[in-house]
Amino acid sequence: MQNTFYSIYFDEKQLVIAETLSAAFSNYKTVNQEVADLKSIYKFIRNDKNTQFLFLCRNAKSTLKKLSKSIKLIEAAGGLVRNERKECLVIFRNGVWDLPKGKIEEGEKTRKAAVREVEEECGIKVKKAGRKICKTYHVYQMRNQE
Repeated sequence: MQNTFYSIYFDEKQLVIAETLSAAFSNYKTVNQEVADLKSIYKFIRNDKNTQFLFLCRNAKSTLKKLSKSIKLIEAAGGLVRNERKECLVIFRNGVWDLPKGKIEEGEKTRKAAVREVEEECGIKVKKAGRKICKTYHVYQMRNQE
């Protein structure tokens, strides 16, 4: 049986929403299932010394959708950039190392946005856009918001 799960990143911390407890998540701190939204989970995680958290549920996809109702979703795209020597390009933004990415413009296709964002942020020309690697979710607290 396949374990469906989603990873959400809160700064340096990770929340996994999963349908079963696999060995990979055995050291994760469990988040109380009574927590109803990502804002509440963010406050809980932010004040905890642990870095990995687990939210067990019956249906990971519907739980992610339910928990996300309390936040504004901003779709972004970017990419893993490698040179001829297979070295990866990373950028230092907001105090952390990250892959280049940015907001998808209205009506823009994800692949096109990924190329545009990499080129804009890094000042390079993308020669070849590869396949989609993964989908990630990140939660940020916007300035002047609680």
